[in-house]
Amino acid sequence: MLNFLYCCDENYNLQFQTSLFSLLENVNENINIYVLYKKGFKKQNISNKISNHKNLENLNFVEFRSEVKDFPNINDAHVSEATYYRLFVDEHINNNIENLIYLDADIVCLNNPVDQIYAHISEIKSSDNIISVRTEHSMIDSRERLGMTSRNYFNAGVMIIDYKKWLNQNIGIKLREYLLNNSKDLDFWDQDILNMFFDGNYFELHRELNVKSNLDVYDKEKINVYDQEIIRYKDNEVVVDKFLHFAGKFKPWSLKGILNIKSKPYHDTFNKLFEGEIHLQYNWKGNVLKDLITSTLSLKIFLYKKPLKLILKVIRSLFKRNEKF
Repeated sequence: MLNFLYCCDENYNLQFQTSLFSLLENVNENINIYVLYKKGFKKQNISNKISNHKNLENLNFVEFRSEVKDFPNINDAHVSEATYYRLFVDEHINNNIENLIYLDADIVCLNNPVDQIYAHISEIKSSDNIISVRTEHSMIDSRERLGMTSRNYFNAGVMIIDYKKWLNQNIGIKLREYLLNNSKDLDFWDQDILNMFFDGNYFELHRELNVKSNLDVYDKEKINVYDQEIIRYKDNEVVVDKFLHFAGKFKPWSLKGILNIKSKPYHDTFNKLFEGEIHLQYNWKGNVLKDLITSTLSLKIFLYKKPLKLILKVIRSLFKRNEKF
């Protein structure tokens, strides 16, 4: 059975639920879910559509407890200390499981990933590797900034982990030593730590298991395949993508993200889970007000399927920031 891991705080409750619901809707077997959460995360608010889902075997909430209190470079960042929790899984997650698949909460599952994940688990098990991740870029910057030997730097938003090897080789302890000794050099938080430690020694994750979507770019003419699934063609072979990763500064739940057609898979899932609600969430009122004015003057907001509902949602949120959505 597959075991999935999310690391969350209270600010990502809805994102986590959306991601998890998309996963449960697409897998073809029962799965275990582990949630390593920061104190304050409202686990009691989990939708019944998740807790009663036919594909959910177990939903395990584990509160993060560690003597480490100082997490580098998170002030004024779009991430919280929960991004570092992956470095502590050995202290929190059962040691009787063999595999662990970590997913960022800004990932939406588009199609059944089970067969590909099992194939990766088999490949890792028969090799000296411990994880399977997708290379993000090959740059000399990785070697210079982080002191790496390899030029390959991976994205840690999706990680397939041989958890037995992870425990037997004390990977968590070693990663925390890296964190202690390199905190001043981290631009990308625990992802930098993971890259420094593994230094190119990993099994390459298939692209369709971590497809990055850049919401900084909006091109309606080119984005026309998001209604149900993302399909690519390579050497006359149809490749169906599994995990869509909204990595980057702009997220689907910002007003700018809501108006970007690339966010459709996220909002379709959210609407299904929360019965037509709009997920609007932001940190600064000034930014959302600016985006509201700009999108209204450009008429872009009227391309949204329910523009008046969205406009009222934004205006109401400016006066009342404690809404559920």
